[in-house]
Amino acid sequence: MSGDEESDILMNGRLGGAQSSLQSYASKETTTKQYKAPEFVPVEANNWLIHARYVRKEYDICQLIIEEDLARTKGCNEYANYILGLIYQHQGKVREALECFQKCCFLNPRSTSNIRLLGRSWFLLGQRYQAIEAFTKAEKLATSPEWSIFHNLGICYASLGRVGKAREYLTKAVHLGRTQVSYEALASLYVTENDINSALDLYQVALELFPSSWEIATALGQLYMQFGETAKAFNYFGQALAINRTATQPLLGIASICQEENDFDVALSKYKIAGQQLPESVCLWNNMGLCFLGKGKHIAAISCLKRANYLDPMDWKSLYNLGLVHIHTKQYASAFHFLSSAIKLENRNALSFMLLAIVLRRLSFIENATKCFEQAIKLDADDPTIRINYISHLYSMNQKEAALEQLNLVQRLIQSADANNKTKDAVKQLTTVLTKDLITPVPENVE
Repeated sequence: MSGDEESDILMNGRLGGAQSSLQSYASKETTTKQYKAPEFVPVEANNWLIHARYVRKEYDICQLIIEEDLARTKGCNEYANYILGLIYQHQGKVREALECFQKCCFLNPRSTSNIRLLGRSWFLLGQRYQAIEAFTKAEKLATSPEWSIFHNLGICYASLGRVGKAREYLTKAVHLGRTQVSYEALASLYVTENDINSALDLYQVALELFPSSWEIATALGQLYMQFGETAKAFNYFGQALAINRTATQPLLGIASICQEENDFDVALSKYKIAGQQLPESVCLWNNMGLCFLGKGKHIAAISCLKRANYLDPMDWKSLYNLGLVHIHTKQYASAFHFLSSAIKLENRNALSFMLLAIVLRRLSFIENATKCFEQAIKLDADDPTIRINYISHLYSMNQKEAALEQLNLVQRLIQSADANNKTKDAVKQLTTVLTKDLITPVPENVE
């Protein structure tokens, strides 16, 4: 090989090596250009979409979006947990909502909103002390006083029977927030304390602040009705119906007032309207049965009362009224059955023993009837109706002196208390009969 050929080979080898190295550098450069760094997606990227679905009340779609977002963020999205807890609360899944709010408190432990909802979940689960602990923590962390924290603390203390603390916090909530729920809660607390004047004053102030609230007007009517001021009660019930015509509570209040005034037709018309919205109300069917009894329609009364008993077999009042209707129809065996069942459920009602005594007397069980009368008097010694029937029972047994003694007690009761005209007429009749029987005629002289 000549020297020229050898130099050409070396030159070609160097050039070839240089060319191959350039090609490898170019391939590395293209590979580097194709590789891209991962894009950073914020945790809050889908919060706007979650909010939009939630405010539209599209809960199913919103829940799916939240589940995907929590899987992406590994559960670290506070807002997604917060909305999911609210959805669970709306669905009645309190335990699941509690877990969501616990995660929110872990992610943001200084948020009073998260702690407040956590306390609300504890309260709904019946854990009052945990709820108080959460609301107290929220009160300490709050930068300014919040009426909702005071309101919830008052409700928690009231449920535990700590009336003083409950009144303190509810009063703070009323002065701070001026919200309807706080006024209603504080007024109901006054009612439980039997401080009726304070409750009436608070309800009237609340009605001035919230004139479109039919609930407050209804509560005022119910309070006045408890104390026999039916005129004021009727006015407030009418005001509530003027605000909301479909409200059933004031409608039932007006119907019960008409029923007490023996205006049974008007009462039944109101009950029928309310029955369209409350077809399974035991109280409504019970009162309708008494209205039909007042009109003398015993079959309709029995039908309504049996409907009430079917809806709630443990309601002793419907059983008592069924016994009363069967006494009017002279079906004493059936009356005994219903009255015995009523006494088994409620053995502190004196009138139940009185009616049972009347039934036993009609069935010729005299000794048992006497025991029932004595038990009724033990339970309520100041009821003149019980003693009047007991006098009649003693008179039928020819125990006239004992009957006269009971008559003297009844006359004292009528003088000390306001009695209706029927009671006074019955006492007069018994007085006339007993005095005639006890006065023995003077025999004529025999010549």
